[in-house]
Amino acid sequence: MILPNGYKLIIVPEDSKDLFYKESYRSGMCNMFDEVIYIADNLRKNVLREVIAHELVHAIISKYIPGREISNDEEWVCNFMGLYAHQVTELTNYALKRLQFKNGRLQEKDE
Repeated sequence: MILPNGYKLIIVPEDSKDLFYKESYRSGMCNMFDEVIYIADNLRKNVLREVIAHELVHAIISKYIPGREISNDEEWVCNFMGLYAHQVTELTNYALKRLQFKNGRLQEKDE
């Protein structure tokens, strides 16, 4: 599948060479050079969102900071976003639905 950011998302066997990094197999991998995200075919449904989000954060970072070395800090950010980005989105949408601009000023909507 082609994602809106131009990356391909490909499901591969859990022992695919595309998931091998630093002496072990991963649940997902982002190949920033080829713009491909690989996802293992054996993931449980409850972790799929986290893995895809984690790899997408790598993809987005690589678009804005090309050529950087992946650091522990980046991994921390990807892990955090993989776990909690959907909550940020849900809370943002909740707040936006309850706000309006009136006469050029932001205010809460009348309920």
